[in-house]
Amino acid sequence: ASKLDNLEQTICAATGSSRTKLDDKDKEKAERMRNRVIDVLEAHNIHIVDLIGGGDTASTVAEINKVAKERDYNIICEHLMKTIDNDGYGLFSPGWGTTGVWQRDSTLSLIKEVEATNNIFLAVSMGRDSGWITAMTTHAFLAEGKDKRHMQRIYTPETGFTLERFEDECFEAYKNSKGKLVVNVSEGVQEDNR
Repeated sequence: ASKLDNLEQTICAATGSSRTKLDDKDKEKAERMRNRVIDVLEAHNIHIVDLIGGGDTASTVAEINKVAKERDYNIICEHLMKTIDNDGYGLFSPGWGTTGVWQRDSTLSLIKEVEATNNIFLAVSMGRDSGWITAMTTHAFLAEGKDKRHMQRIYTPETGFTLERFEDECFEAYKNSKGKLVVNVSEGVQEDNR
């Protein structure tokens, strides 16, 4: 009961997650999986399903809705976007623009905090394979007609990364900016593929 009480104030999915796709190459297996989903929902009298995720999740929602319609099962199955799909080159996600603006604005707040307190902030952004979200933070350091890039360091998967370089560059920037540093890092930054 206490876990259920806490759930309504928790930003997460409570029932776990899955990488299982309902569009398996094996047509018979895919058909069994799709029907199994509807069987389980029917058995528990569930008529509203919200799936949280990215592009694969959207496909799963489409499959569930298709099979439910074929079986005349009344359901509302929705996709709640979680992923920005930032790792695909040439793909489009409606979250990109919003994320870029949010990155700029939140980093601008960090800059003001650092300027007022002489501090170091490390901000990690989404981006397993690409660093465009992290790169958007540069706009904050050019905001208000001033170039404050001397107090920023950016690390993305595309630029190569070593802990030694990270330490050297951050220390240098911290020293040169008199104790003010904001470090923006993509989540996918790795050293030696680790």
